[in-house]
Amino acid sequence: MPHEALVAGATSESGFETKQAALDWANDQEARVRQQDWHDPRDGAALLADWIELWWAGQDIEPTRAPDHHPSEGVR
Repeated sequence: MPHEALVAGATSESGFETKQAALDWANDQEARVRQQDWHDPRDGAALLADWIELWWAGQDIEPTRAPDHHPSEGVR
């Protein structure tokens, strides 16, 4: 039976010492989903370069004070 708590593309929690420990963790996650107490750890995640692009667009910098390069250059 697939675990409803796992979102498509998500990886499972690693490092369990036993299969039973992994099953217990999965059961706990499913219970949290049913209680509406589970939060996807990827919610709110954004790439730094995307955030910089939004931030940069909102800056009011005089042309003489602007840096020679965009702040997201080299950020991945």
